Amino acid sequence: MEKTSLLENLKTLASQEDVLAVAREISELRNKFEDVTIEEDRQFQVKQLDAQAAGEEVLEKPNDPIRQEFYEVYSEYRERKNIAQKAKSDTEVYTKLVVLLKAWRIKKIIEKFSTVKT
Repeated sequence: MEKTSLLENLKTLASQEDVLAVAREISELRNKFEDVTIEEDRQFQVKQLDAQAAGEEVLEKPNDPIRQEFYEVYSEYRERKNIAQKAKSDTEVYTKLVVLLKAWRIKKIIEKFSTVKT
């Protein structure tokens, strides 16, 4: 898969409402994208070494707007995901507190009726 299609897939997945539901797919996309960019970097380094060995001018690495945009979209997604994870965690904590409070209230009611009957 080429970088452009990986970027488009990332944009599509990152725009989903439920960011936690697409986390695995986005992680896989990021891994594929990194594999592609690592290979590109390796090929560029080979060209640099070949140019250096031939006594030619060593090339500078060109700017890669697709790579930059990919990581910008990924960074925005990761921020939204972190917020969603915190909200989910906060909701779970709140739910546990409510359950504990209800259990405490029931216990108090039982204790109250137990002392009244004896």
